[in-house]
Amino acid sequence: MEMKSPNDLYQELSKLDICNYEVALLLASYPKDADKPQFAHLNMGGELPGAFLGNIVFVRDHQLKTEDDVRVLPYQLDGQPSDDVVEYMDLAMDPYTLIKGQIDDLDRSVLGTDTFQLDVPFLQQTRFYAIVLRVKGDSEDPPLCFLRLYQPMARKIGRSLTAKLSRERGYYDRAEPGDIFVFDNQVDAIKVGNILFVLDKQRVDSMFGFFQALTTTVNTSMQQLATSLIAIDNVNAFADACRRDPRKAARLRSIAQKFATWPSYGQVNMQIITTFITKRNLKIQVKNGYLVFDAKTLWSTLRLLDDDYLMSELTGGFYEVNGKQSLP
Repeated sequence: MEMKSPNDLYQELSKLDICNYEVALLLASYPKDADKPQFAHLNMGGELPGAFLGNIVFVRDHQLKTEDDVRVLPYQLDGQPSDDVVEYMDLAMDPYTLIKGQIDDLDRSVLGTDTFQLDVPFLQQTRFYAIVLRVKGDSEDPPLCFLRLYQPMARKIGRSLTAKLSRERGYYDRAEPGDIFVFDNQVDAIKVGNILFVLDKQRVDSMFGFFQALTTTVNTSMQQLATSLIAIDNVNAFADACRRDPRKAARLRSIAQKFATWPSYGQVNMQIITTFITKRNLKIQVKNGYLVFDAKTLWSTLRLLDDDYLMSELTGGFYEVNGKQSLP
């Protein structure tokens, strides 16, 4: 099956024809200390499946930007994207593998999950829900998973969709506000295969505990970096500073992965780094062959090691670059 680019996938979502899909609703509940959720699906009937498909139409028409109004770009940990940008994560790439393990099961058939049975502890630990669309009949296309942070029993303002259990019929149907579930008409992220489109960064972080998970990777990153030719004068303080800021932890993880896997990083040593700092007049200290840890210049050090200072062959200008995409 041909691999589609994130931009092509997003454009297909913005023109989605729901008539070709069947729908399921899964709740993701995290037992205490679990790093991945347990899924349970609602046994839906009556008008509810059509209502969820209607919610996806609302998302398509009101949340997704059209081709002329959007740029689809890789996710950046620093800051918020501009209004014309939709960010995506490639879940097969670090550090987004931290999320991949939590939602891979959404690609499997709903028949492989339990039916929700009014389990109060399960509901109390539910963190998000997924509206999952699958092409009718046999298809190799991955399902489309529309994810939303779940806020149980929260008061909703404006358009929303509610569901209740019909005990006589044995399935969930549409309900009046105030019954068991309240589902929003918006979503926070959309998963298509290994691509996760992030529509709300803060809610996606809450959904997956992404930033907190990043801080737990610092020790491993420091161990990987220790095998390189890079020397840091106060590694404990350096690691602690990264551990306190998930954005720094993510940069450190990226650096460690590059030293471990990129052949071009094998030639990077302290002599090259020292020469580069001096030539470009960067505010980073080197003493006795060691990078000096300084909280004030830590970001500069991380950007340096992450190869974010580049020279333009076109203009000769020297730039600090936020986000890079390798080209052939």
